[in-house]
Amino acid sequence: MPDQRHHMLFATMWNTGIRIGEARTLTPESFDPDGLRPFVRVLSEKERGAGGHQKMKCDWCR
Repeated sequence: MPDQRHHMLFATMWNTGIRIGEARTLTPESFDPDGLRPFVRVLSEKERGAGGHQKMKCDWCR
C-alpha cells in the first residue's frame, strides 16, 4: 500500500463489507471501537423494504 491511509481504507472495506462510496463518507466519529462489540456507522444509500423497493437510510454495520 502506498501509505497508511490506503491500508486503513481497504482494511475497513474488507472487514465491514462496505462499498467505496460508503467508505468515502466515513469520519473519525463513524468509528466506535469501545464496548463489547466495536462497530462502524455507515451512511448507506439504499435499504430494501418489504416490497423489494429501495430507499435512503442510515445503516449500522458490523
